[in-house]
Amino acid sequence: MNNKINSSYSKIGNAEIVRAEKLLGIRLPESMKKFYLENNGGMPECDVLPENWSGAGHLYFIPYK
Repeated sequence: MNNKINSSYSKIGNAEIVRAEKLLGIRLPESMKKFYLENNGGMPECDVLPENWSGAGHLYFIPYK
């Protein structure tokens, strides 16, 4: 399934990813790095959440900055 991301913020580069990893003291998964380099947060066009989802509102990825 190709789920387009809407409301993405300004693009970030590898330097921001490296900075985040240093601040967090971890290595981010490659798939997460790729997502943030391509989208930098945003809301999926199609919500694919379970029926019993107890979270508030819609799924939304927080931007790096």
